[in-house]
Amino acid sequence: MSVNYFLYRRLCRWITCDLRLPFRVELSLSTKHDVASFQDVFCHPFYWQLFTWMEHAPELVVDCGANCGHFSVLADTCARVKFGRSDAQYVLIEPNPGLLPILSRNLEAAGLAGRSRVLTGLLGQKSGSSTLWVHPKNYLASSMLPLAGAQRHELPFIDLKAAIGTSMIDILKVDIEGSEYSFVRDNADVLSCARLLLMEVHGAAAGEQEAMFARLEATGLRPLGEPLVADDLYLRAWFRPSTTEGPV
Repeated sequence: MSVNYFLYRRLCRWITCDLRLPFRVELSLSTKHDVASFQDVFCHPFYWQLFTWMEHAPELVVDCGANCGHFSVLADTCARVKFGRSDAQYVLIEPNPGLLPILSRNLEAAGLAGRSRVLTGLLGQKSGSSTLWVHPKNYLASSMLPLAGAQRHELPFIDLKAAIGTSMIDILKVDIEGSEYSFVRDNADVLSCARLLLMEVHGAAAGEQEAMFARLEATGLRPLGEPLVADDLYLRAWFRPSTTEGPV
C-alpha cells in the first residue's frame, strides 16, 4: 500500500474526493469504506464486462452484498450509456448495519434512492438467523466465521424469492463473502429467474466449487468465458441462461 493511499483512506473524511460519472452523477469518496468499495468495483476489469453482457435496459437489478452501493451505480450508468435510459428498480441486500448510512447516501447522490429498496439481513438459507462478524476497521472483511477483533451481529436470513416475487432478475450480483455456496444450494428459485449472474466465489474445500457450478448449470445457467482468478482466495465468474443467444 502506497503512502498516499494510506493517508487518503484516513484523511478522506476531511479531504474528500468527489468523482463525476456520466449524466452528472457525483460520488464522494468520503470514508475509507467508500474508497475500498469504489476500488473493488470501478477499478477492476471484471465489472467492466457488464457493459458488454447487458443485452437490454434492465428492469430489475438485485445486488446481493451491496456494500456501499457502487455496483448498482455502475449498473445504472452502463444502462444509461448503452441504451440511453435507465428506469430499473434496484433491490440491494446488505447485512452490515454500519454501511447502511453510506449506502443510502450514495444511492441518493446517484439519483437511485427512489428506485431502490434496501434489505438488511443475510443470504443463504431461506429462514432462521445467524451471526455476521464485522471488523470495525475493515468492512470488506465481514464474514460468517468468527474474526479476531470483529463485532458480532445477529441477523435474520432473507428469503430473496419472497422479496422479489414473480419478477425476472435482469442482473443478479452475488458477493456475499463465502455464503454463495448455501445461497446456490437453497435458492434455485431465485437463480432460475436470473438473466445475467455475476458472482464472487471464495475458496472452499476440494470439490465444493465444482459442485456449486454444477448446481448453477442444473438451474439453466452457463458460464460466460473462464472464471477470473482474482487471487488465491476467490475467483469471479459470469453466467447467463443456456437458452440465451450470444458469445460464451
